[in-house]
Amino acid sequence: TAVKEKRYQNDTLSVHGDNSSDDTTNTVSLEGAWQLQPVLPSDTATGKIPTLVFDLNSKKFQGNTGCNNMSGSFYLVNDSLSFNEQILMTKMACAGYNEEGFIQSLTKANKYKIEKGVLQLMQQQTILSKWIRKDSTVQKKI
Repeated sequence: TAVKEKRYQNDTLSVHGDNSSDDTTNTVSLEGAWQLQPVLPSDTATGKIPTLVFDLNSKKFQGNTGCNNMSGSFYLVNDSLSFNEQILMTKMACAGYNEEGFIQSLTKANKYKIEKGVLQLMQQQTILSKWIRKDSTVQKKI
């Protein structure tokens, strides 16, 4: 069995090694920070891009809806992923942003897939949203 090398960069864990079919590949890849790939203009109506940060050890997530900060827990088994519907959020009002629709999309998810570095949150075979690594953008931390 080939030894896998684990490297940390910011809050992201990447695993490099053989391509054997072990179920930890998707699980390990989910760890860390992601940002939404906007599809509709309303996805960024507030001027912020929604984010998710997964902590696999605690099975908790935090992030931003594009308007309010949020946190909660999730369930993960192989490629099955679901969010606990009791998501804690701040309560700022954001005109022109469908935050309820965003949260409903999250809580509908029951599966995930990572293809070419893009996290797809899915309901069965239907893609609900796509996310990219937060630190892979042009924006630099200052």
